[in-house]
Amino acid sequence: MKKVHFIWAHPRTDSLTAHVVETMKAHALSKDLAVTELDLYRSNFNPLMQEADEPKWDNTYNYTDEVLTLFNTLKDVDTLFVVFPIWWYSFPAILKGYIDRVWTNGLAYGKGNKLPVNRIRWVGLAGEPRPGLPGKRQRPIHGAYDEHKLSRILRRNRFKS
Repeated sequence: MKKVHFIWAHPRTDSLTAHVVETMKAHALSKDLAVTELDLYRSNFNPLMQEADEPKWDNTYNYTDEVLTLFNTLKDVDTLFVVFPIWWYSFPAILKGYIDRVWTNGLAYGKGNKLPVNRIRWVGLAGEPRPGLPGKRQRPIHGAYDEHKLSRILRRNRFKS
């Protein structure tokens, strides 16, 4: 059975990001795929680089247990979805911290190492303002989200078992 893993970052569980992740997970489960996830906020992930996790260039690696555990969750993953809001033209700082700490030299790159996933899909989300903000076409917060369009995107990206 193919495995799909979601890494997502948003402080609110009622956000567009959370809603899209839940819809994508339901779609994957309907295709009989194994689904796992890492919600960076609810897992209390610490995005601050620790001395032990700093990339080493002399082939001496001594990562924290947290980093090793998180990296090992990527093993045997067919498709990794990284889902996040676009904030100030980038992704949330907690996701940057995850990439810096977990996708590090000696694990995800360097000396023949690579991420142990077959493919990665980056899903950056940008929405419209909440009703009541002047100067913009008004829609509910989830108004920019179209479940049918998302389903078409998932089918087009070979989201198959």
